Amino acid sequence: MYTATNEYLHCRKSEINVTAEQCLQTLQEQIDESAVNKFHVIRSNILDGAVRTVKRKFFKPMASISVEFSDENGQFEGAVDAGGPTREFLRLVMHAITNSIIFEGKENKRFLTHNPIAVAKDLYYIYGTLISLTLLHGGPAFMQIHDAISLDELNDCLMDSFNFLKLAGCHTHCTNLTGKNEIIKTAMKFYTEGKSEPLHRFSLGLNQTGLLEQMKNTPNAFKMLFIANDCSDPLSGNKIIAMFSPKLSESGSNKRHRENLVLSWWRHFVDEVGEKDSECSLQGILIFATGADEIPPLGFSPPPTLQFTELSHFPLANTCSNILSIPLQHDDYEAFKSKMEFGICNSPGFGRV
Repeated sequence: MYTATNEYLHCRKSEINVTAEQCLQTLQEQIDESAVNKFHVIRSNILDGAVRTVKRKFFKPMASISVEFSDENGQFEGAVDAGGPTREFLRLVMHAITNSIIFEGKENKRFLTHNPIAVAKDLYYIYGTLISLTLLHGGPAFMQIHDAISLDELNDCLMDSFNFLKLAGCHTHCTNLTGKNEIIKTAMKFYTEGKSEPLHRFSLGLNQTGLLEQMKNTPNAFKMLFIANDCSDPLSGNKIIAMFSPKLSESGSNKRHRENLVLSWWRHFVDEVGEKDSECSLQGILIFATGADEIPPLGFSPPPTLQFTELSHFPLANTCSNILSIPLQHDDYEAFKSKMEFGICNSPGFGRV
């Protein structure tokens, strides 16, 4: 259990302009780099290895993380975890948890529900712990709980949660948005007074790293990490272009002239991907280069870099260092685009170290 002193634990309500990133950085500073939680996992059943590790007798919530992936034949992939495997692991874990039995509802409209099997296996505590670890170690935000901003959205959410709300004694249809708060109040009373164990265990899991205390003290800062709505800032081509800082050769050199041309191709390629005029997706580019499918709340460390390679006709990536290398050999943009699409669309594994 997290036991740091209050001066490190709390981002106080009185502090103005405190962000979730600042709060997470405060917690991240308390990670014990001398201790390691090692996760042995496979992509096809990511939660199996994740749950086994959290349940280990000597698991330490504030230790660093090391991830080892096994391939389909059970062989260790061999990549040293300097960040890339961890980011991929955290992305896959968060996706798996949001689609697990402790949540119900449509995509981006998930809500915590009572499941007897999950209670028996203590999954509320375990998944709460994994969510807190994900945010603390630079993984993606949760962004699944839906905040209805229109009456139609509210009633859609109520229909998705019909069985639970009926059991809790809540109204299952509203004629105005003001009824939302009363439904939430009734549902929370049902949880805390009648079904308290899942919520209690989930809360304990979230606070294994001190995350819940930070959320209580700065709820508005963390809301953007957990509440999905139409105001969420989506990944865009401009973000991808700005994110990857190009490493160029000496100005005036022949290689620099070639790099400038290919750099313009890269930016055009990203624009086409953003316009869906490509086999790739913006998330696919990010996954290929970093192992993450979105920009983490803590950002990327080290910052993503764009390099140029003469060693391959295809893109290469070092997900530990967040380096994307794009090929210089092609004579025209169409050939460049074709090889970029092939390399990125055939990941994971292709061109990555």
